[in-house]
Amino acid sequence: MDYTLVAIVVVLVISLIAYLILRNKKDEKRYVDESNKADLKPDKHDKPKA
Repeated sequence: MDYTLVAIVVVLVISLIAYLILRNKKDEKRYVDESNKADLKPDKHDKPKA
């Protein structure tokens, strides 16, 4: 097997793993921010009819 091909595959795999890790951290931050906003603003409820 050609070492150039192996090197290209290794670089692509490392790049894919790095991309997935960075994307996961960004998505996690967005999820935490959204859940914190939901905790701060409770839903409005209709007034009960007497």
